[in-house]
Amino acid sequence: PQLSNLHLLWDAAAGLYLDEWPLSAAQTGTLARNATALIAEFPRDELLSPSADADDECFKRSGAGVACRPTFERWAQEAHEIAV
Repeated sequence: PQLSNLHLLWDAAAGLYLDEWPLSAAQTGTLARNATALIAEFPRDELLSPSADADDECFKRSGAGVACRPTFERWAQEAHEIAV
């Protein structure tokens, strides 16, 4: 399997990690098992490499809040398209 949209993965996990920190021993065990399963399902060598695009460039410039507006708007549009 290839994961091509980290933003989608993040959105899909909403609500899975609502525990208050610090975690109890049981919560830490659950988190570790979940992380291990995700690593097994999505090995590093199968993940797509990020490209040097506007996402990278906007954070390199000063005043990133303004320079990144198009990137943030694109992320919001991508999330909307996936949701509807």
